[in-house]
Amino acid sequence: MLITIFSSRVVLQTLGIEGFGTYNIIYGIVTLFLFIQSSLNTATLRFISSSIAIYCEKEQVKIFNSSFQVTIALSLLILLLLETVGLYLINNVLNIGVEYRGISNFCYQVCVLSYVFQMLRIPFTSLVVSHERMSFYAIISIVESICKLLAAFLLFFSGDSKLVDYCVYISASTFICTAITIIYSVISFSTCRIYIMRNDVDYLEKILVFSGWTTLSSFSNSVSQQGGNILMNIYSGVIANAAWGIAHQVNTAFAALAASLQTAFSPQINKSYAERDIKGLMTLVSRSSSIAYYMVLFLSVPIICNVDFILDFWLVTPPDFSGKFCVFIILFQMIDTMQAPFNTLIFATGKVKVYNIWLSLILILNVIISAILLSKGYSPVFVPITMFVLNGITGLLRFLHINLYLRIEIKDYFTNYLSRMLLVTIVCFVTSYVFIFVCDKLMLGGLIKFLISAILTIFIVFLLGFSKADKHKLLGILKG
Repeated sequence: MLITIFSSRVVLQTLGIEGFGTYNIIYGIVTLFLFIQSSLNTATLRFISSSIAIYCEKEQVKIFNSSFQVTIALSLLILLLLETVGLYLINNVLNIGVEYRGISNFCYQVCVLSYVFQMLRIPFTSLVVSHERMSFYAIISIVESICKLLAAFLLFFSGDSKLVDYCVYISASTFICTAITIIYSVISFSTCRIYIMRNDVDYLEKILVFSGWTTLSSFSNSVSQQGGNILMNIYSGVIANAAWGIAHQVNTAFAALAASLQTAFSPQINKSYAERDIKGLMTLVSRSSSIAYYMVLFLSVPIICNVDFILDFWLVTPPDFSGKFCVFIILFQMIDTMQAPFNTLIFATGKVKVYNIWLSLILILNVIISAILLSKGYSPVFVPITMFVLNGITGLLRFLHINLYLRIEIKDYFTNYLSRMLLVTIVCFVTSYVFIFVCDKLMLGGLIKFLISAILTIFIVFLLGFSKADKHKLLGILKG
């Protein structure tokens, strides 16, 4: 997380605000079509985890082989879209400065190559996570972050084509991490076997159907985020894209933390549902939600309360809108982190058709509402505000879906977990702002205010956020 944040500062300094904004909007077009990556990863992880729960190695081989074939087929389809629709957007829609228009197509093609490497990694990463090899998962995440940091520092030795060089470096780092993951999977898992000529039609159909519905929501989510980025480019130019790029880096850092926690509990949720242990499943989901949320809250409160100081310290001269973008993106991510285990629960049931339809409709509303507001002359800050508000509405509807449609009781989560989480959040923010107000009166520095916010948040979360049993467990872990 810290590596990602630090590398962003180096990239912004070397590329400049316009160069950074141009990279962000070009890569954003590629990301727009990466919706298939998330849905396919979810489907593969779900089926492999379920087969592990019933101890069937033969099933695992079939599922892995089928998921690999589906990955290749869908990658080719998305590649076709990138080379047609994506190129049209780059050349005819986006507001790219004259200085970068000549190299924008080459940079785009390099970013597309990076996409290919990411897609090829999906079934192998799912295999690693399903077997709960979290040590390797953590190592490869660190290696990827270090490679990106190295790519940022190499820009100091680049000539005039810094943007081109940076795209090449990022693509190379993606290739390295993909190669390592594939080699590790082939060596470590006997089920990692590819039979090109063998087609297990039943599994191909199951993965495609499951992926089809999850792809709908993944596509809508991608359009929601990158659609806002494109709209800001059209109405506000690359300066807004640079600010959005900074907010995206913050979002990526928070999402990486949340994803690492989710990666740890997702296989267990899938296995618990496969074993039909509903009581244990809900306990696991509820605890996972609260622990993940508090982990994100530790960072969210001091950053939001001191966002201007942090951005000035981090970037020296942050682009306009950066502070407000970051605040609402972090609030968005807090809701996402809280909801992540429940999203995993819904996918574990396999009943995803209705869920993905209503979720996709709400996500698409992000783009529609943002387009209306920007066309009326409103500030681009209303793009992340819209995302945050609709994400809160989505969270409430997700609870209703689980309770009414899936017939899974979640009353205990509201009384014992969610109410406590909301109380802790309010107390953390109010207390931090009060102490910051006092610090301002005493003319204390930004670093002291940040540290006070962080210490207060840790103390309040431990005091109010955990039950007595959880406190004893945490103290035992710390003592050990």
